[in-house]
Formats: sequence, structure tokens, C-alpha cells
Amino acid sequence: MRPTARRRLNNRLLAATLAFFGWVTASQSQANEKPIANSINTLTQNELQEAFRTLSQHYIDKQSLNYEELNKAALDGLLHRLSFGASIVEREPKQDHQAEDDQGLQFYQEILTPEIAYLRPVHFTPDEIDSARDALKGFSANEVKTLVIDFRAPVTNAEFARVAAFIDLFSPAGQILFKIAKPNDDKPQLFLSKSAPQWQGDLILLVDADTSPAAETAAAAINHVRPSLIVGEKTRGAAVQFEEVALTPDTALRFASAHVLLPDDSTLFRSGVSPRIKTRTRPAAKRNIFQQSEEKGLSQFILDRERPRMNEAALVSGINPELEFHLAKSAGESTQWDKRPLQDTALQSVIEFLKTASFLNLTGEEKD
Repeated sequence: MRPTARRRLNNRLLAATLAFFGWVTASQSQANEKPIANSINTLTQNELQEAFRTLSQHYIDKQSLNYEELNKAALDGLLHRLSFGASIVEREPKQDHQAEDDQGLQFYQEILTPEIAYLRPVHFTPDEIDSARDALKGFSANEVKTLVIDFRAPVTNAEFARVAAFIDLFSPAGQILFKIAKPNDDKPQLFLSKSAPQWQGDLILLVDADTSPAAETAAAAINHVRPSLIVGEKTRGAAVQFEEVALTPDTALRFASAHVLLPDDSTLFRSGVSPRIKTRTRPAAKRNIFQQSEEKGLSQFILDRERPRMNEAALVSGINPELEFHLAKSAGESTQWDKRPLQDTALQSVIEFLKTASFLNLTGEEKD
């Protein structure tokens, strides 16, 4: 290598080395300027009190740190740490369990294929329970093998007694479905199944972050009674009983006052329901599909639609199935194939899984 070329190479290496160490130094400097993550959690009570004392005496605007402001800051920080476990809410007259975020969703059922049925509970009302019972009888009469229960409806919560009535459709009589237990309460409220199960086939449960606390409870309890394949995303872990205490005429403190426990005394609070198969449908797309499915059915949102293309059958028939598409594109016109159709990817994953399991001739135990 010529001296000039070697010199250029060395200069490039030196520049790259300096740039690298400069980036490392800058990164370390920025990291040192940031507060240590979770450092508050490492402080003792005396150290916390010292931090308050120092700020109240030496902070540049210490006049603003009166007892009222400190109490507000303490409550604000506590609510932030408790997340959905407690919050300040507006007081409103009690209404039926239908709110703006429900978007008018209704109970829905459909036979998707000769072997797969679909059920989507929403509010767990008595009418829904009756509709679900009738649907299950119809599925059994049509010799459907697998039932998909969709617990992803983004709705407000429902009463636990209503949820128990839905779970009862899948549980043998006399079994504990779930419990509601308050701290230091030796006698939790028990919810028991009352009748024979209305479904004997395989179960697949769809869940995600929109799953309501009531639906969370239903999914976990059904899976405990009848081990099921759970598909989707992890739920929030908000299956608790809430109480409200009025603070002002317009506001109230809403807080988790009791755990929802499964028969083995495990809690869903913050742990949620975890899927065996992880997949996701975009929330906006999912809600749109839920609304449209009530009029158009679900099939179009599950099965892939391919643009017609030339094939052997078309050649034999002497037709060109692509002609209409190409003529429209040549004329600058839009076609039904230009925009990607709405698709429920989570439900698609279920259908594809069941097709694969059927092709491989898996038994129910192997599928689980």
C-alpha cells in the first residue's frame, strides 16, 4: 500500500475511533444527567422525609410548597403508581352498562365454517345469556366442533353476577366459578355454577388490551373450568371490584376494593390473562369490523380476497379475468382491489391454526 493511501486509511480509522468515543462519552453524559430509574423506590422513610424538608426549605419557589400543595402532589403520585387501581372520576347518575365507548355494539354469533362457530358477548345482560344459550344449542345441532368466544369488545364493565351466568354455560353444575374477596375478609363471596354445561366442544378464547374486567373474569374462569386455547394479547389485569367515595358534589374517588379470585385463589389483578398464541388486530380496525359484522357478517373480514388473475381455467374458457382491472387502471379509475380490506388478523390466526390442526389431524389435547 502506498504511503499516501496508508495515511488516508489511518486518518479515517482515527476519525472513526474519535467519533465512536465521542458518541460514547456523550451518551454517558446524557445518561448521567437523567434521574436514576426507580430511584424513589430505593429511599428509606427518613430519606424521603429529608427530601421533603430540603425542598420545602431551600427550593427556589418554596412558598408554593405549602401543605395543601404537598398533599395534592402526594395524592397525584399515589394515583399514578396505582394506575387503574384508583382514580378521581366524575360523579354521574347510575346508568345501564352501556356507554359512549361501547359504540352500540351488540351480542353477535355466527357459524363461520361448518366446523367453527363464533360468539361475541358484550354486556352479559340476561337477554345476552339467553341468546348465547340458544346459539350454543344451534351450534351443537349443526355439529360444530370448535367455538371461538371473542372477549375483545371495548365496552364498560358489567356486574359480576351477570358474568357468572355466562360462565355457567360452560361449567358443570356445583363448581366454584370465581370469588370476590376483600382484604382481611375470611368469607369471600362465591359464585357457583348452577346447571349442566351447554357446550361440549373445543373452546378458543380471544382477548386483548380492550377486554373489559368482566370479560377478563369470564375468560379466566372458563379457561380454569375448561382449559382453552387463548389467542390475542395480554389483558390489563383490571378484574377487580370497584367502589366509589364522594369527594365533592361532582367528583369521587374510585378504587379497587376487592379481588376477583379464581377457584385456586389466584388473582387477576395486574396479572391479567395471557394468550398462548400472541397476535394483534389494530384496535381501530377491530372496532370497525365489529360494527360492520352485525350487518355484513364476519367472513369477509377473515378470508383473504385475491384479485382475479389469468389461470388455466380462464384460458380454457377463453376469457381474461384481469381485463376489467387493467382497463380501469389504464383509465385512471379506482378499483375495489386498490385499498387493503379490513381484516381481523387475530381471528384469521385462529382460522389458520384450526385449518393446520385439521390438516395435521391433531387431537384436542395436542392442539392445547
